[in-house]
Amino acid sequence: MLRLLLSGTGDLTTYPKTLGIDFEAGCTDGYGVTRKGKIIIKLQSILWLTDATATVTFENYFVNGVKVEGKVVITTTSWLSAKKTYTYTVTDGKLTFPNGKTATYSGTRTIEYKAGANTESVADDVFTMTGTATYTDSLGTATVAITKPLERAVLCPWIGAGEVTVTLNAHAGKLNYGNGECDKKGTITIGDKTKEITL
Repeated sequence: MLRLLLSGTGDLTTYPKTLGIDFEAGCTDGYGVTRKGKIIIKLQSILWLTDATATVTFENYFVNGVKVEGKVVITTTSWLSAKKTYTYTVTDGKLTFPNGKTATYSGTRTIEYKAGANTESVADDVFTMTGTATYTDSLGTATVAITKPLERAVLCPWIGAGEVTVTLNAHAGKLNYGNGECDKKGTITIGDKTKEITL
């Protein structure tokens, strides 16, 4: 069973309010992913207002047997202007696998409309993403930095441009998504070696 939770009024003017999704003992979607537990969202104001925040937390939440913990804060940094942006920050992110192993994550990303923000159609929307993150598991600690803004058009299922640098145990590699073409190709570079891959 799946239940939607609401603390506060259902209108668009009274804040703060708390929303929730309760997967109870477990729900399996059409892709075979099983979720159980709760996702809780606290809204301070309507999200298209500048400086509005939504804080996402988890209560005994599992995805295919992996426990998910941490806090996600989504902040609208600019919306009622030509430059529409928002950030989301993950703190104390933690995955606990059925075998007891764990992985931790933290990071911040900024999403910005590059095109289409002020039109009625979403078909021309293009977004860019910048940010950094840190991931730690039994293999070590990896740092991720978007060194060239990632760009994706709404009508394209893949990232079309940009570059990400990943450093793990002092070894660095770069993944380049291209120059804007809508395809699932990329190039990975480690040291002086470069190879085209299919994402």
